[in-house]
Amino acid sequence: GNKARAVFVEHTTVPDGSTLPCGAAFLKSWRVHNRSGEAWADGARVVHVGGDMFADAYRPALVEVPVGPDEQVDVSVHMHAPALPGLYVGYWRLCDAAGKRFGQRLRVKIDVVQPEEMGGHAVEQSVPSNG
Repeated sequence: GNKARAVFVEHTTVPDGSTLPCGAAFLKSWRVHNRSGEAWADGARVVHVGGDMFADAYRPALVEVPVGPDEQVDVSVHMHAPALPGLYVGYWRLCDAAGKRFGQRLRVKIDVVQPEEMGGHAVEQSVPSNG
């Protein structure tokens, strides 16, 4: 059949440059468009292909529903922000049940900070944050 194709549409959650506290659990989702001309087969999933790896390896990142031709779907991976502050970038791609990767790379890019730097209750005086 045709080669499976997936085109990145948008970040559904945690857009590039999001700030997260160290160790925070989050669900990273990307919207992708099936441009294959045919439905993706059962067993399609999202796999890490490069950069920083900070996903929950025990939660398989399966594409949950059949995705027909020209349909869009959100694909998600359960992740944890690393324990140390810093900028982290990881790359993911879809792959089929046989492990063959397809589609555009999907990026997760986060700025990890100490929880007290998130502007939470640790800040004693109130400072306007509008610039």
